[in-house]
Amino acid sequence: MAVEVELKAWVQNPDEMRERLRQLGTPHRRYVKEDRYFGVGTTPEDARYRLRFDDNRWTCTFKQKEIRDGIEENHETEFDVSDGEAFESFLVSLGLRCIVTKRKEGESFRVDGVLAELSHVDYVGWFVELEVILTDESQPTAISGARSALTQLFQRLGLSLESVESRSYNRMIYEATSQGRIVSSDSV
Repeated sequence: MAVEVELKAWVQNPDEMRERLRQLGTPHRRYVKEDRYFGVGTTPEDARYRLRFDDNRWTCTFKQKEIRDGIEENHETEFDVSDGEAFESFLVSLGLRCIVTKRKEGESFRVDGVLAELSHVDYVGWFVELEVILTDESQPTAISGARSALTQLFQRLGLSLESVESRSYNRMIYEATSQGRIVSSDSV
């Protein structure tokens, strides 16, 4: 199990943000992440298990989320899955249902020990996510240091506090699609 410390913010101009990230850090990789979230209920908050296809690899993740001052601290359990479609059938046989699907495309950078992802999330818009992954045995001082690193990079990127988004992508996708409105990348 790991502890993921994460901060996400809306991005008004993805080209400018990409250039800032290139100036401050090192390009890591381009990605398309396709996620299916499963649970026993019907709301995004009920979706507790993520099945992800990324880089020709399937993984399953379970997170216990906590948000403090706009920064997420997630206790995360993740494991590889050899056959995603078979695993999805397994989840459904246990009574779980797919509640939300998410597609996120973008690129990541390494900046001073922080992974920074610039992503377009279908139905929602552009975001930058800053994260530090710590081992489960992380002491409070390590979590505090990670929070500080995120805050410093956030400021160096010229982001405002108003751009911080504490809602989950699942909640935003659910709201955008269940209310019959779709948010394009141009309107964010």
